[in-house]
Amino acid sequence: MNTEHSALERWKLIASSIEQLTKDYDIKFIILYGTAVQNLRASSYNNEYDLTRDGSHLGYGLARYTAACCYYQSLIAPRSGISVIGNRTKFDATKVKSDYHSSISVVDSNAYIAQLAADLATKHPYECINPEEVASVVGVPSSVRQESIFSIQGLPMNGLRKGLNIVRTAQGIVRKEIRR
Repeated sequence: MNTEHSALERWKLIASSIEQLTKDYDIKFIILYGTAVQNLRASSYNNEYDLTRDGSHLGYGLARYTAACCYYQSLIAPRSGISVIGNRTKFDATKVKSDYHSSISVVDSNAYIAQLAADLATKHPYECINPEEVASVVGVPSSVRQESIFSIQGLPMNGLRKGLNIVRTAQGIVRKEIRR
């Protein structure tokens, strides 16, 4: 089991190393979903296992949802113009059969905080920011777009579409630009 102190220290070391690597190798794009999860750990939604299921791997439910939100906000939102903030997709972690510790389900009361944690990570990748503190200042926007995280403009994201596509191949992750 981790302690809050060890998770924060581990994240600081990882974030510092990645920041240095991006400078040394002129890396222009990186998805730091660990920062999104660390932001969530700074909130009241953190649990005794640091949002993990076994002390190391992300817990089912809110932790994985936060990571997915970070991927969406990094890869899809810039191209589609649709932010993850306000997305209505939820996940009931109680239905996951696991020998591990219970995970936190994604429900209305915590989804916005997870989405905000991800958004903050994309804007401030090397800072740990409590999303609840930001939410208490800015509140929940009344005009957020309500699009599914698994679709853009109502179209399911399976197969290649016009625009940016991220594809997993035997050679790794490939970015494909489709212009039709």
